[in-house]
Amino acid sequence: MAQLKDCATCSTQVIKEQQISKLSIDELRFLTNDLYARKGYKFKDYEISNYFNEKPWYKPVNDNSKVKLNAVEEQNVKLFQERTAILKADREKLIEALRSLKAETLKGNSSIPKDNYNEHFSKTIAKINIDDIHWIKNQGYYSVEVDDFKQTNRYFIWIEGNKVTIQCDENGYSKKVSEDKIKEVYDTDEFEVIESNISWEFRWDKQKLVFIESVMAG
Repeated sequence: MAQLKDCATCSTQVIKEQQISKLSIDELRFLTNDLYARKGYKFKDYEISNYFNEKPWYKPVNDNSKVKLNAVEEQNVKLFQERTAILKADREKLIEALRSLKAETLKGNSSIPKDNYNEHFSKTIAKINIDDIHWIKNQGYYSVEVDDFKQTNRYFIWIEGNKVTIQCDENGYSKKVSEDKIKEVYDTDEFEVIESNISWEFRWDKQKLVFIESVMAG
């Protein structure tokens, strides 16, 4: 079923669960704001206010206490809130599973089978701040770059839907070392740039983090 894009009909039509089943937390928040905006709600948030101010139909009131929802609108807002709560709970369980994976890996109890670049995985997940993952719609991302004057490595986690990728990109040089210092630092006249990456794929399935495979490239 086509997913709901705005709340143009939310005042008169009871929205079905199937119409929002594939929407993200951000998209559900937008629908709620859109519903209130159509009632004239005045937003304090600058970005939200600016967005709706560009809509020809938006007529903000001076007093938000005057904004009253009818029975259909209240039912729709409740549906959005209930669906949002489910998604937030599932996301928190995923984050908790990632925290557990990191903690157990650093203890030497990784659930990843042997011969999957396990030492590299331990080093990679140690650099990833699970609690600092940023979310946009159904995608979560965190990245950090480490340059120790010998080489530059980038560690990141990418979450898209139920797919989780943890990856390490290794560069065989330091960005902090200028070309005229290559011989001094690396004891060579010409420095060969060596780039490689290792990724570990997981699937979030029935609230369990399932390891799929590891891949090396470069």
